[in-house]
Amino acid sequence: MKTLKIKKGKVFKIFLIILIIIVSIEIALLLNSKDIKNPNTSLSAPNKISYWTKRIKKIGPQEAYAEFKIMNEKYISGQQHLQAHIFGEALYSSEGILGISTCDNSFSFGCYHSFFGSAVSDKGVEIVKKLDQTCLESYGPKGLGCPHGIGHGLIEYLGHDDKNLIKGLAQCEKLSWKGKIFGCSSGAFMEYFFPALTSPILSQEGKVELSSLTTSIHQLDPLNSHAPCNQIPEQHKASCYYEIVPWWNIVYKGDMAKLESLCSEIEENEYRKYCFISIGATFAYSGEKGLEKTISNCQSMKTIEREDLCRAGASWRYFSLSEHDNTSIPDPCADLSTSRKEACFANSNIMGLKE
Repeated sequence: MKTLKIKKGKVFKIFLIILIIIVSIEIALLLNSKDIKNPNTSLSAPNKISYWTKRIKKIGPQEAYAEFKIMNEKYISGQQHLQAHIFGEALYSSEGILGISTCDNSFSFGCYHSFFGSAVSDKGVEIVKKLDQTCLESYGPKGLGCPHGIGHGLIEYLGHDDKNLIKGLAQCEKLSWKGKIFGCSSGAFMEYFFPALTSPILSQEGKVELSSLTTSIHQLDPLNSHAPCNQIPEQHKASCYYEIVPWWNIVYKGDMAKLESLCSEIEENEYRKYCFISIGATFAYSGEKGLEKTISNCQSMKTIEREDLCRAGASWRYFSLSEHDNTSIPDPCADLSTSRKEACFANSNIMGLKE
């Protein structure tokens, strides 16, 4: 019996030792693994940039971005966008200009925005043509999320006032996309209306190390609701009136009747058309009854022409978010008569991508 007890005791001790070793290894792995914690929630803004810069260098930009996107899903849309700004800054810090092929349209193009902001801040506005060429090589002539990011970067670098908006648009004119809307100018206007503002973060020694990022809203001129669109060069007015509507929507607290009234005040037919199309794009709702609500809003317009342009804008918005899968896209034009449906389709096919 004594021998048996000793054997049992030895077995227990051996088991205990093995258990301790296993637990110790697991604790060590947990303490040393940066994959366990979500840096988007556990780190300050400067440390997030440092974390993702190191992560990109360790596992590569594509793998790090895939990891980042999974971690970023827990945030609401606006927070996701700002977090993506942080990744874009880290990406440029690690990879330079060639890192742009990593960014995509996730999180409202947030990766692009700060990537190009970092590039222009680093190299100056002279770099935009090289950035544009990199966009073309990576995404083709209609991959406009990329030059859209250049527009953001330009205004973030130059400044968010009217004078610097004109300077930024002049740089946009040098790039390959010559369409009336989208591309570089759309990013410039979006950055103007919704500026991504940075504030310095000081070290313990009082030195500026990195900056925190917040999104603001451009202040309305109570005497000129159409500014800056009625004050800029003609070649950019269509783009401006397309991009001003989401800003009006915030400023006037979602008052669709007010937006209709503002668009109707535009004298030039082409610019007025893009304004009404943008209303539709802005109010393109998702969800189970999203299409029904979208059509109802467009039907509240005072004229058939405005209603159909609104529907066309919603159609474009649904299409642009669908990754061009025509089989599952909500169609706000479907219940119209043949002639109205054809016009609606034509106005929604902004870039010639729809079939």
